[in-house]
Amino acid sequence: MDSQAPLMKIPLEILLLITSYLPTTALGSLRRTCKHIEMSLFKTFSKEFFTKKQFMLSEESLQALIDISNHPRLSHCLNHVIIGLDNYDNGRTAISEPEGASAYRAGLANQFTLLSTGQHRDMLTQAFQNLPNLQTVGLRDFNSRTRFRDDCEWTSYGATTIFRETGIRLVGNRMLATEEHIRFASQAFCTILYALGQSGAAPQAFEVLLRQRRSGLHDYAFNVPKYFEHSVEPVLSNLRTLLLALNLSIEPIFSPVRSDDSITDNERPDYLLKQFLCHTPNLNHLRLNFQSAHPSHAEQFIAWLSRPVAQADSLDTSPGSPLPGVVNPIALSQLRRLDLGIVRLSPWTLLAAIHKFKSTLRALGLWKITFNPEDQQRLYERKANVWAEFFAQLSNLDYVAIGYLAQMLLNQIYVIKFKSTANQSGEMSSVKEFSGYDMRQFPDNVVSDIVVVWPQIISDHEDESMSEVHDDESGTDDDIEA
Repeated sequence: MDSQAPLMKIPLEILLLITSYLPTTALGSLRRTCKHIEMSLFKTFSKEFFTKKQFMLSEESLQALIDISNHPRLSHCLNHVIIGLDNYDNGRTAISEPEGASAYRAGLANQFTLLSTGQHRDMLTQAFQNLPNLQTVGLRDFNSRTRFRDDCEWTSYGATTIFRETGIRLVGNRMLATEEHIRFASQAFCTILYALGQSGAAPQAFEVLLRQRRSGLHDYAFNVPKYFEHSVEPVLSNLRTLLLALNLSIEPIFSPVRSDDSITDNERPDYLLKQFLCHTPNLNHLRLNFQSAHPSHAEQFIAWLSRPVAQADSLDTSPGSPLPGVVNPIALSQLRRLDLGIVRLSPWTLLAAIHKFKSTLRALGLWKITFNPEDQQRLYERKANVWAEFFAQLSNLDYVAIGYLAQMLLNQIYVIKFKSTANQSGEMSSVKEFSGYDMRQFPDNVVSDIVVVWPQIISDHEDESMSEVHDDESGTDDDIEA
């Protein structure tokens, strides 16, 4: 391009404003017009398209990740890698076009070979070891809708090509997770963790965000065998943020004639998860969404989380020990934020967990939690607001986010609402957030605003909706299929 061309004389801030309205293809064409334009736009271009990027477990997608990791400039930009759970379904037969069916069959075969041979693990390892600024690794089963350019979703690299060739979307096309989906997510989690360990990468955050109902990682996803424990332990020890979606629906393996009190931790569906957390002593932020779990399993896990370290049983074994027994309680002495979601439990169990970390805990998130207290007859007779009594016992927090709460009394679930000063119509909200100035009078503010909706009762269908997923992503998704 001629150096005297009008476009060359436009101030950078004006040029950036103009290009913010261009679709991706037009932006790419503009960048290729000359070196001056490319250099002027590179910083904002790389931030938008290569700071945070989503890939899938296919050879083409992972090769793109490797190519980025080998790029002298883009490799330094990419600090957030997401692996999407785009998965070919072996049982799908509803593709009418021969070309689409052939492309789908070829993709299914290639992904099967990739996963069966461990090629995906090797490719991830190669990419991770060439990303010097990798800070966050994620796993998700949906496409983010935060892409402002082109008015479409952020997808895994290669996913739009597959959709164009086959007419099939490989992720987010089901509301209810299948066992195959859950197993695939659990295996992908193990693969990513192993690849991180082999590559020597040390991200500070691992985020598992799953939106399909009844999804979540099974307990076996958290198994850390002796073979790669030495390489994975540094990765887990370096983590500061861990966001998990859990599926603890598998029943404990024990004889029906035994009482629940007589079984040990290694027979429960959260045994490996407990051992896994023993390897993460430096967490600042822990989120646990119990997206599918027997109520007693989830509450038992939170009760274990709340145990003081001094109460370690003499039969406790160190993490990874094959000997039967129970897992030592964990300190998490640096925990500053705790988020819990989609669980039914006693208020005293939750209060014990919060009080355990009160010396460091400054932020709390509670989402779709139902209190199931003891002595429900007495509480029902006096129309007790169990949540108000719970919040009255909290203090020393800087931030609280709560939403879609409920309480169970006499086998009936009552909705919790919050008064809203911003809503002139008098309607109440299901979500409340406290921060900054609001925290000066916390918990008085929340206690005065919280209301039990008497006598409204959640129907079975509405109660089922309490299992929907909460993932309060902050910021925007900066990835794209280039």
